[in-house]
Amino acid sequence: AFTRHSSRFLTAWCYAMPFVLWPIVGDTTPIAAVFVSWAMLGTEDIGVQVEEPFDVLPLWQYAQGIAASCDGLVKEAAEGTITLSRDLDFQRTGAQVVVRPLWSAPAAPLASSNDGDAARLVEHHSESVEEERH
Repeated sequence: AFTRHSSRFLTAWCYAMPFVLWPIVGDTTPIAAVFVSWAMLGTEDIGVQVEEPFDVLPLWQYAQGIAASCDGLVKEAAEGTITLSRDLDFQRTGAQVVVRPLWSAPAAPLASSNDGDAARLVEHHSESVEEERH
């Protein structure tokens, strides 16, 4: 309601301004009226954008950028290039993303069907990950 009221009042003010400017600036009234109206309407438009940013500004672009970054982090975590912290502490006391060099060994080796030791190692790793989640 405030936005509509200020917009209507400013429009009426801009229509009345040439009558007030005529005795002061004379023949240059149209130029002065256009310049002052442009400045006032521009300021009012900025106020509308600041007042209602979610309806006026294209914030979906920012949301898409954040979603793409999150998807990239999840993909890198699945590939094993980085390890995402399971720390849900809102104080953020430690590193939230631990970057592991590409040349380092993966956290748990892949198990083959004929390698019993590797299968037990993967089982042990899976159990420790489950314990961390709880």
